[in-house]
Amino acid sequence: MVRTGPVTGVIAQIVLLAALAGTVGMSVTGWLAGVVCGLIKNTTLQQGLARSSTLALGPANRVTLARATLVGGVSALVAESFARPAAVTTMVVGAGDRRGAVRIRGSGLVPAMAARADAAALLV
Repeated sequence: MVRTGPVTGVIAQIVLLAALAGTVGMSVTGWLAGVVCGLIKNTTLQQGLARSSTLALGPANRVTLARATLVGGVSALVAESFARPAAVTTMVVGAGDRRGAVRIRGSGLVPAMAARADAAALLV
């Protein structure tokens, strides 16, 4: 059974990395960091969906997946900045979807996914 959330996440991560490579330029270091971050994120999402017997992402999960994809892009930029000087913008993580995720009682996956995306952003 194919869950579309992780597949969409991988595609979005690659598109974001390609856009970053086209605009600011990225070496293998940036690509590697972004791809590894995306693979970890989407593998974890796949496992969470399987454990919760969920086939599709709800609205709050989609927003959190988008935020986690941006974290992958920022991770790539940060890794790239070690290879060469680059402008890295700071990403401010909003709490809006987190509050919405906590209010939704249908799935325990929503708040858990939002918390992990916030933790990843803080690490970067």
